[in-house]
Amino acid sequence: MAKIRLLANLNCDHVLLLNEPLSAGGRLLYRDQGRRLGGGAANTGVGLLWAGHEVSVAARVGNDSTGVWLRQQAAELGLDVTHVEQFDGETGELLVLVDSLGERTILRQHRRPALPGGLPMTPVDCLYVNHDGPEAAPYMAQMAEHSLVVSQYPKGGCWSRPCQVMMLPQPIWHRNRICGPTPGCWPASGCNGWW
Repeated sequence: MAKIRLLANLNCDHVLLLNEPLSAGGRLLYRDQGRRLGGGAANTGVGLLWAGHEVSVAARVGNDSTGVWLRQQAAELGLDVTHVEQFDGETGELLVLVDSLGERTILRQHRRPALPGGLPMTPVDCLYVNHDGPEAAPYMAQMAEHSLVVSQYPKGGCWSRPCQVMMLPQPIWHRNRICGPTPGCWPASGCNGWW
């Protein structure tokens, strides 16, 4: 069993099933599926738990009832939420629109990405990062001195990601004519391993 730390969002997904695909100016019917635990921390973390790993989450949620609910749901699933920080303010929900073809559109309120305070420096077998913004880079670099660091390709690709493994969505591979795993990744990203 590996010790894995996730630096990723813990979200409240409010799922709406649409009766047809989205189109500009359309009027659609929907079925409300309620709220669910989501975000990279939950979606990745639960799978890792099921695989038998010990998983801790570093994230931020509001000190409102939604934030309390997120921490409780994550803990009940077995995620260690010791480093899920609660800030003064609302957590908010993401609206997840799932159309009749299974395509999803995610609507989220604007919020400035921020790291939780007091990130743990203790070694882990793997640190997985799925976080927007430049703030994660120094923490990743420090953790890479003693732990495997895996990073999701940051939205927009404009932030440094010191890591040993960078995960890229397939469209980015094709758009940039990348044909497969290469040592060194992209030097501008700060990744020094394989992707």
